[in-house]
Amino acid sequence: MLTRIYKEDKDALKEYLMSRTQDLSTDVLVTVSNIIQDVKENKDEACLKYTQQFDKVSLDTMEVSQEEWDAQILKCDDSFVEAMKLAKKNIEDFHKLQKQNGYLLQKEKGIYLGQRVLSLEAVGIYVPGGRAQYPSSVLMNALPAKIAGVQNVVMVTPPDKNGTIHPNIAYAAKLAGLDTLPVIVRQMSDDAAVILMVDSNLQREHISDDAVAKDQGISGDTVRRYIRLTNLIPELLDMVDEKKISFNPAVELSYLDESQQRDFLEAMQDTQNAPSLSQAQQLKKMAQQGEFSYEKAFDVMGQEKRSEKDTVTIKNETLRKYFPRSYTPKQMEEKIIQLLDAWQKKQQRRNER
Repeated sequence: MLTRIYKEDKDALKEYLMSRTQDLSTDVLVTVSNIIQDVKENKDEACLKYTQQFDKVSLDTMEVSQEEWDAQILKCDDSFVEAMKLAKKNIEDFHKLQKQNGYLLQKEKGIYLGQRVLSLEAVGIYVPGGRAQYPSSVLMNALPAKIAGVQNVVMVTPPDKNGTIHPNIAYAAKLAGLDTLPVIVRQMSDDAAVILMVDSNLQREHISDDAVAKDQGISGDTVRRYIRLTNLIPELLDMVDEKKISFNPAVELSYLDESQQRDFLEAMQDTQNAPSLSQAQQLKKMAQQGEFSYEKAFDVMGQEKRSEKDTVTIKNETLRKYFPRSYTPKQMEEKIIQLLDAWQKKQQRRNER
């Protein structure tokens, strides 16, 4: 029933607004509490039961197969597909501007103020799909999470009357990249979906390093070495991401405590050298033996690397301005040697006078 209220009648508007309530009856609270407890204890079995009870759909499993997913996407209208692509671009453009970055401020030597912004490990999104379908809610929830750096986005949605995912929601999930992540699109009632989502976020499974490694086709030791990098201070971790510090030296540096890492960073900046593996191992050993200091880190970072002793490097862009574009690297090398030979002979003649 619609209630029409005119703006001139302020008293009627006030009375209407004050009469609205969100109070729930005791019966409703008890029913919901029982459902939550049932899902906690019986998990998927309970969710399937409530899907049957509330949505009148009987399911054998809550996971949508890849074949079923692909078949539903083929049913999407071309105009819908184009509209969703445009929506995706607009949503991404908007939320990229919202992304927050950390900062670090050095007040004085050894004292830093800063903030590091990290994404959640995983988020769950619920997409309405029972009485009506809202595929845009897939994009508006999944895309901001992915832009923020969330690795695992899990989506749940109620089934349609045929017990499957709606075509438009299936396409939106694929467009948002959810089909490329280790997620399960589950079919369940609205109530069961909300309950499972809350419970999943509160109670995460424990996954071992070796299980992750096996899934990715690498060794457990490699996974543990990557995890070690999380012990680096933000500035050093950023340098690893930017390839300014190699992976293996970074692992060794992760064993330094925060104060030692900051002293190392200062020594690295003062010597303008990136650490080799042997240098990082020396620093780690010093830290373990209680002998680490800025001065010693500076000395280590100032050491001439073995790979640099017999190497002179001139960047290609530096040389290119002296040669025609048609010159190959081999021709450039030959010309440089020819000029150096001429210079050496000139110097010898000058010394003989």
